[in-house]
Amino acid sequence: MQQCSRINKVRIFSLFVILSLMPFLMGFSLFGKPEINVSCSINGYGSGECTFTNTGNASGKVCGKVKLVNTVSYWKKPIYSETICSGKVEESSSVAVSVHLSGASDLCDYSSSCSYAWEEQ
Repeated sequence: MQQCSRINKVRIFSLFVILSLMPFLMGFSLFGKPEINVSCSINGYGSGECTFTNTGNASGKVCGKVKLVNTVSYWKKPIYSETICSGKVEESSSVAVSVHLSGASDLCDYSSSCSYAWEEQ
């Protein structure tokens, strides 16, 4: 009788360990993780689009702003777009979103050079 009780305790303990580790193990193997890369193309008037590409193994979304900086006239303050969100991006797919930066033509005149960067929020 004691041997049967001992076996049941071992089974209960084993079951407890398996159930305790299950969410941790499932998080790595079943649910995956999104990896969203952002690439933007903006013209001198501040209009363009950002493409969100998910190379991960789960759907996801990302939000951020485009920062535009004059790389010649450093005293000019950078400008930022409104917050841009990708919406849901499925794994192995891309989504394009329109962007407009007000004041880009004043910051980046034809004699100056500007660059932009994505700042995730």
